[in-house]
Amino acid sequence: MVNHSRQLTTKLPLSILLVCLTFLGTAAIYFVAITLCSGGYNRKCLIVISCMMLVSTVAIFVPLRGKSFRYATIARVILCALLIQSFGAWIIPQAGLLPEWGAPSVDWMGKDAILTAVGGIVASLLLNKRRYKSAVAVIAVVALLQGLTMHYVIRYMQAPRIDTLVVLRDSDKALLQGKNPYTITFPNIYAPGGSDDSPFYSKEVQKNGRLLFGYPYPPFSLLMILPIDTLTHDPRYALVLFFAAAAVLTVSIGRGPISLCAAVMLLLAPPVWLFLRSAWTEPEMILGLAAIAWLAVRRSRALPIALGLFLSLKQYTVIFIPLIPLILPRPTDWKSSTRFFAIVFGTAAAVTLPMILWDWKAFWDLNFHIIPSQPFRRDSLSFLAMYARSLPRGSPPPSGAFALVALLPFLCLALWKAPRNAAGFVASVAIAQSLFFLFSRQSFLNYHFFSAAALLIAAATYERVYGADELSLEEHPLNEIAS
Repeated sequence: MVNHSRQLTTKLPLSILLVCLTFLGTAAIYFVAITLCSGGYNRKCLIVISCMMLVSTVAIFVPLRGKSFRYATIARVILCALLIQSFGAWIIPQAGLLPEWGAPSVDWMGKDAILTAVGGIVASLLLNKRRYKSAVAVIAVVALLQGLTMHYVIRYMQAPRIDTLVVLRDSDKALLQGKNPYTITFPNIYAPGGSDDSPFYSKEVQKNGRLLFGYPYPPFSLLMILPIDTLTHDPRYALVLFFAAAAVLTVSIGRGPISLCAAVMLLLAPPVWLFLRSAWTEPEMILGLAAIAWLAVRRSRALPIALGLFLSLKQYTVIFIPLIPLILPRPTDWKSSTRFFAIVFGTAAAVTLPMILWDWKAFWDLNFHIIPSQPFRRDSLSFLAMYARSLPRGSPPPSGAFALVALLPFLCLALWKAPRNAAGFVASVAIAQSLFFLFSRQSFLNYHFFSAAALLIAAATYERVYGADELSLEEHPLNEIAS
């Protein structure tokens, strides 16, 4: 029997190729849209994103049938995409569309984008010669060079005025000193002079220039950052490393031109430097999802462990739990499924409960009282913000339950019709994430960046699951098509 896991992806059905290109195109437009509005409220960007995500949602449920054919000509399209991405990543700061970056960022941004595009072209040529490992090595070198560029940004450019960087630094420092990060407080950087009137937080958590709550995320996200932060004294180094690793994993998933294009587009995303400078923890999410896809296409026994760790990174990952049946081992039975779920939730509990039990009351108050009571953000990139702006002055803001109401129909449809494999799971995660935050009370660049990155990982996963074989789609050993 041919070992399909060792082959390069050289064949795809036309329907799958169109799905992959849809995901890549949607991600590219998504990145540009959130760059132009800096992840804040913008009606036009909101409409564009919604239309593109609707197209990608439909693509998940396209009938995936047909004979495979070689798609070597797609390499030319990918080369054009790399050049377009390079030009876009260079021209956006040049045009002053991101003034908060400051003038120093303009010079190196264009050079870095061109370097990444050249690296992608070289890797594509290596893939055409079936030198897969060399192509992955090229992407790894490009990711390393981007990490060195980020070192310059961290060391020599002024740190952004954002609370996430303060939260990560102080939480890591507290943990190293033996303190519970859920019981500490943070300086209120949005209310200078010790005032307690920042519109970004509720009145009850502001006092004497301090924010009266501890680390606002699950403990595993902090534990991932801690070792590198201890060595470098800046948590952003860890996030840069996670982001680079996610790009390398992405190109490793599909073993073909689509996955290569996805990895380079991720590295070339126009808002990537703003994203990494701001110390948002979504690079952990991107790495986690890429690891899940990478392990799933190899049928690794470590898949449920990776899934459990992924679900332990953010509070909102609970919305992905209903999608787990899509990635269960095939053929399914009660014994294997029960064991899979037990490992997933056992892993999540193992990395979460010890720190929670350290001070259960502090964790409970933070997640079930303080966070839900935070003010509605009218500057969010969401339809709830659009609706709130249309209400008469003084009207109460809309409920955050709208996000769950909007998400529920998609979850049901995904469980009914999405492919029962890694491709269906990753694509459904991307759509669910975007849909949830398009109707959330607080929705900004970091959440939408993860949605676009998840679409790129989905494209690479589709390429691997439905490619690299001489068989018809229905006979592929990795696939199970929803009836």
